[in-house]
Amino acid sequence: MQSYTKFNFYILFTIVVLFSLVCFFIDKFVPPVSPFVPDGARFRDQTMFGVDGWSKAKIEHARHLPRFDVGLFGNSRILMVSARSMGREPDRVFNFGVGGQSFRHSIYMAEQLAAFGKLPKTIIISFDHVALDYAGLWIEYHDVASSMIGFFRDIRGLFRSPDARKSDFNTLVHTLPRRTAARMGHIFNLDRLGNKLQLFRRAYFDRPTSPATYDWRQDGSRQPSSKAKTRMDPSSEVDPGMLSTDLRYPLLEDDLNRLVEAGRRAGSKVIIYESPLNPALSSEIEAGLDALAHDMRRRLFATCRKISLICFRAPKLPLNRGEAFWADLTHPPAEFIGAWISKIALGELSP
Repeated sequence: MQSYTKFNFYILFTIVVLFSLVCFFIDKFVPPVSPFVPDGARFRDQTMFGVDGWSKAKIEHARHLPRFDVGLFGNSRILMVSARSMGREPDRVFNFGVGGQSFRHSIYMAEQLAAFGKLPKTIIISFDHVALDYAGLWIEYHDVASSMIGFFRDIRGLFRSPDARKSDFNTLVHTLPRRTAARMGHIFNLDRLGNKLQLFRRAYFDRPTSPATYDWRQDGSRQPSSKAKTRMDPSSEVDPGMLSTDLRYPLLEDDLNRLVEAGRRAGSKVIIYESPLNPALSSEIEAGLDALAHDMRRRLFATCRKISLICFRAPKLPLNRGEAFWADLTHPPAEFIGAWISKIALGELSP
């Protein structure tokens, strides 16, 4: 009986080990072709990669191409801006935006690109409007090792921060185990595993299909969702949560200095702009901002002046123009923000 139980234990142990190895292998799998070239169109489904996967895919895409003239960084508030909406050549502009990511993650991506000499010559970074309580969120590191390095770097940054409190150190220390566990949990998540297996199937067993049905464009930007095609009611009420700030950002100054260093190392020009709000409600929100939001904005622009970064307050965009309109409160139409970037932000660099 004892030998039978021992045999079953070995069988179970072997299954667990083999399953773990398969999960680790699948988690590391990347398509043999970039999703952002014509032959890789079948890998452009929004759900295929996950957040960190799209970040890695865009960085790897840039690694194997000549350095882009202009790179756009941010989350869904810049993600739909294409080279076409900026009036630029599609092969010289790339959108490195990743939906759901913070300003901090944009800096993480910029540092990686700078490390192998492919940070674009000019980078435009969207800094989430201070009412959104979003810019200082945790970075979605690509692996556990990078997460640990980032943790110790953030500890050092807090010691340097003029705004740091004891609670910020406690938050960082308590967050690391949760984020590390979540990153490990991603590897064994069945939904994620299923998506990765679909990537594997499409890479080696499916015939290529037309890219017209997929979410992403070759310049890294994303097609508008069905929700983005519905006009927002300008008489909508402001969510009270927009007027109270819960998330502190004590690492703001340290992050900006890291960004400047990445730009200096790569010889890149850096431009930051605060993401705009729907003009139908922006005045009401601005009037109701709390002290923490005002302080974050003050620190952002004071540090930009101190370290000679080009930084813009949230641009004033039209409510609608022709077929273009705001679908919600925080995501500007690609045509509006793309034109502003091309004319005003990039115009700042003109001789």
